This record gives sequence, structure tokens and C-alpha cells, in this order.
Amino acid sequence: VVAAHAALEVAERSGEPRVLARVHHALQSSAIWRGPSDAAREHGARSLEFARAARDRAAEWNAHWSSAMQSGLTGDSAGTHQHLQLAHQVVDDLRAPLLRIWTAEVEIEYRSGIGEWTEALALADRSIAEARDFGQYALLPRLLVWAALIRLGRGEFDVAKAQIDEAWTLSGADRADPERPASVHTVVPAHVGLAAWHMARLEYRDALRVAEAGLAIADRTGYIAWAIHRLMPMAAEASLWIRDWERAAQYGERLRAEAERLGHPLGKAWSEACFA
Repeated sequence: VVAAHAALEVAERSGEPRVLARVHHALQSSAIWRGPSDAAREHGARSLEFARAARDRAAEWNAHWSSAMQSGLTGDSAGTHQHLQLAHQVVDDLRAPLLRIWTAEVEIEYRSGIGEWTEALALADRSIAEARDFGQYALLPRLLVWAALIRLGRGEFDVAKAQIDEAWTLSGADRADPERPASVHTVVPAHVGLAAWHMARLEYRDALRVAEAGLAIADRTGYIAWAIHRLMPMAAEASLWIRDWERAAQYGERLRAEAERLGHPLGKAWSEACFA
């Protein structure tokens, strides 16, 4: 973050819109995961403004994709839909298959969230195949997890477990060391998948163990959006099922505090559900 702000000072002196678009995107990305949300939206808008001024369509896609992701993480379905549509327009104009796969990831989560499970799963399966073809191994573990979560909801446990296991291995979660840096954007979602598997199997103590391991990784990086996005709600629910009231209350309180800091309405709702 310090380096990005230093880069912004240099970019502002140069006045080069292409550079300014990319620096604001870096700051947008940091604020999405670490907060505050207002800063993420401000940098996203500035990144888009400079990308259009520079006629840099790739930078324009970056801004829309990140804004769609932020909207999805915070429960803004209208904002997610709007930015997804605009990102798709850029992808179609550029005829960029890699950008299409990355856009699909956000759309899978969006469609899953609004209940279009069949469409989300069909898109996930296509995107998984394309990610394999293009060697997108930074994205593939997440696609596998998002597909598996839908399959868990449909009771397709065998296929879901195979996808979760593959994501676990590909992400490096099976080799993760709590004392060493990890690829948080792949390892944490792998923990989401495995914790969700244990929850679906009513294995609440195992679910809590995996969720807390993932939380430790997210906490170490300061990426609180990953902590709020499924891991803390699952840890709170698992704590309730095993009647660990103190631990459940701690997660409920932390969900509320972190959600307020990040500007995350869904996190606040999960906190209220925990206390209810």
C-alpha cells in the first residue's frame, strides 16, 4: 500500500492516464480486501476514468472486474450485475478469452447468490475446462470451490469433494505453513471449500478447525474481506452447533465490527443471524 501511494505521487506528476489508471487499480484492489470500502469505490472510479481517457480497454476491464467483485462481496447485487455487463462488453470488444474466464468467476458467484444454480454451475464447468486449457492455475482453485459449493447445496457430494480436494492440492493448502507466506487468494478459498464440505456432512468440529485455519491465513495478510466471506459465518455456525456459546459470540461480535469497518452489509446480517 505504501509503495502504491508512492507510485500515485509519481503518476500524478507525470499526468499519464494509462499509468494513473493502473496505480488507482492497485489501490482499489488493496482497499477491496483491507478496507475501507469508500476508498475502493473512489479508486475504482478514478481508475475507470483514466482508463477511458487513455483508451486502455484492459485497464477499463480491470476497474469493472474489481468493482463487480467488491459489489458481490458486500451484497450489492445491482452493482455486481452492472459492472459484469460492462466487463463483458470489454471482453467482447477485445475478443480476450482469458479475460472472459476471469469475468466468469464473478458471474458464477453472482448467479449462485441470486439462486440461478443451474446457470451458475454450467458456467462454472465451462470456465474450469477453459482455465485448465489456458493454464490459469491462480484462478482454477477458486472456480473449483465455487462449483463445489453449488454442488454441496444440490447434494452432489462425491463430485463436490473431488473438486474441493483438487482445489486444496492446486492451491498449496496441503503444504501451507502458518508461519510462512501463502497465496491467500487461492489458499483461503480452498479452506472455504473444505470447511463447507464438513458443514454439509454435519462434521462441525472439523468445519471449525478448517475455517479457523483459513481465518489465520487471512488475518495474517490483513485481507479481512476473505475472513468475512464465508469463513467467519461458518466458524460462528459451527460453534453454535457444538454449543460453544462463547466462541460463537466472539465470532458474531467480530463479524459485526469487521463488517462495519469494511462496509459489508452481508457481514452485518450474518452477525445478526449468529446472535439470533
